[in-house]
Amino acid sequence: MDVRLEYGKTNITVNVPGEKIAGIYLPKLTLAVKSLRQEILTSLEKPLGTKELKRIISPGNSIVILVDDITRAIPTDKILSIFIPYLRRYGARVEDMLVICAAGAHRGIQRG
Repeated sequence: MDVRLEYGKTNITVNVPGEKIAGIYLPKLTLAVKSLRQEILTSLEKPLGTKELKRIISPGNSIVILVDDITRAIPTDKILSIFIPYLRRYGARVEDMLVICAAGAHRGIQRG
């Protein structure tokens, strides 16, 4: 089966044997949120399947925050500007936080 893949500003076609294809999955389109801040705070206050984060964190706990790298269209700076003050409000200390940029499987980000 020929499969077309977007590649940069163009695309490439590769032939994949039919028995190797489990399915073709397309992203689910969603509407933009009205307020990023409110969506994040609601997710933190009413998480699915676990306690609220404010009931889990305590001063002195180590906190690791994983963020996407620059290749993803995620507003990491905006998310962290909401998330870190939330953690601090409930007792987390900045010196106990570590932010790790998850680079995935591609090469590392090059400096300047």
